[in-house]
Amino acid sequence: MTIRFALQLHKERYRNCNILVYSDNKTAIKYASKFGGTASALLQQLALDIQEICNEYNITLRVQHIAGIKNTTADRLSRQKPPVHEWTLPDDGFTAYSNNGEN
Repeated sequence: MTIRFALQLHKERYRNCNILVYSDNKTAIKYASKFGGTASALLQQLALDIQEICNEYNITLRVQHIAGIKNTTADRLSRQKPPVHEWTLPDDGFTAYSNNGEN
């Protein structure tokens, strides 16, 4: 999902470019580099989405494995609180909603 998210976010900037992605996720590498597999319908769709973006924006994507222990920058960024691509409800908003507005 992260590879597709990054491509979707930056596709205009990297039109007609070659991109090398390093990942410590072997499943992501398999699906992104071969544009799919048969083990998971969800992962197959993600792979097709990646391929579609690459085709539409003339992006050549290479995906290479990096050992997790060497992937410290990406690991640190992925553990930021909260991640930049996620949102959370404030505690008081959730309480009000879960109690039908009664506090």
